[in-house]
Amino acid sequence: MQKLLSIVVPFANEERNLVALVQAVSEAMRATSLRHELILVNDGSSDGSFDVVRELSTTHPEIVLVDLSRNFGKELALTAGLDEAKGDAVVFMDADLQHPPSLLPELVRRWESGAEVVVAVRESTENKSTFRTFASKVYHALMKRLGDHGAVAGETDYRLLDRLVCEAAKRVTERRRLFRGVLNWLGFRREYVPFQAGARTDGPPRYTLGKLFNLAIDAFISHTEAPIRLVLYVGLATVILSGGGLFWMQFAFFIDERWYYTPLAKALVFNTGLVGFILFSIGVVGLYVAKIHYEVLGRPAYIVRKVHREVAAAPSAEVVFGDDTLVDRSGSPFQGRRG
Repeated sequence: MQKLLSIVVPFANEERNLVALVQAVSEAMRATSLRHELILVNDGSSDGSFDVVRELSTTHPEIVLVDLSRNFGKELALTAGLDEAKGDAVVFMDADLQHPPSLLPELVRRWESGAEVVVAVRESTENKSTFRTFASKVYHALMKRLGDHGAVAGETDYRLLDRLVCEAAKRVTERRRLFRGVLNWLGFRREYVPFQAGARTDGPPRYTLGKLFNLAIDAFISHTEAPIRLVLYVGLATVILSGGGLFWMQFAFFIDERWYYTPLAKALVFNTGLVGFILFSIGVVGLYVAKIHYEVLGRPAYIVRKVHREVAAAPSAEVVFGDDTLVDRSGSPFQGRRG
């Protein structure tokens, strides 16, 4: 029996790209020997994306539409697609066609040759701003040096996972997550495939600089203790510099009478350094506390309104509690995942 490849694509307000995406994926998969299902995850679209996918599913029976109850963000939309995927291997890619579907046969070939993870590495992006390029390089350099996994410059969410890796990924219960960071942390045998990313075919990137910044902060908090260590080092440096400054202010008068500092000046120097360090420390520690708070609330990572699977017969309705998950096997409304 032919193996099944699940292709997970989260989307939000991508109605102008979806038709081209589905056609490109179908064409690329003809070059492989695999059956495939195309799992399109609607991450709270407010345009006509949902209706476009429903229309496409009438002529493309391989489409599975996972309709989330609201916008949960790309990272959790990818997680929802992973939970729904039934393939022997799973590919994750973006809906804006910057992850070229034409690369799918090469990803599959590497997997069939023994790789458990095949990562598409972006060498360049057409029309990408200089600032975004610079920020991306800085981020990857920091994560490679400070993170708890081997990040590779230019790596993307466009990757193929063997079923073994998928099952391991499902055991990760973080709600605030960087999806690719979680996958990197898992390890397994991996190979890399370079590609050139084209320009977006419709409008500006959906991920604004603000969203990217917040995602980077979440990644640092989740995958490195460097910020906490930085607080320690800054605190130590503050103590040393403040102590040195106060020592100088106290005894400089004996070297030269012109170097006289009033007690108020000394207190001001000491308090300025101390207050600055305290505020910085509270901010960094607060990020970790906020993440802990978010995790212990125990809310589902996402909520699915309904799963539209046109061909595959749905199993009988069964709600399963276990391994910190809440899943309605029938694909009926109100499906969720607790981690």
